[in-house]
Amino acid sequence: MNSFNLYCVFLLRLWQEEDGAAGESAPLRIVLEEPHSGQRHAFASLPALLAYLEETVETPKIEDRGRKTEDGLLA
Repeated sequence: MNSFNLYCVFLLRLWQEEDGAAGESAPLRIVLEEPHSGQRHAFASLPALLAYLEETVETPKIEDRGRKTEDGLLA
């Protein structure tokens, strides 16, 4: 059985814009950025963000499996 370490870094931005309609709350804006690639992912809800993170952690990229840097982290 191969073992590997998973190390992910993300920049998470959450904000809520002002809504002009009285009594209604504005939707939450969610953007997750991968600093090493600059790739950004936008989400419409917290459950969608959590589903993405769970999928990312559970299924690492095939090319990353088993590749480690000198400090034992994935390259």
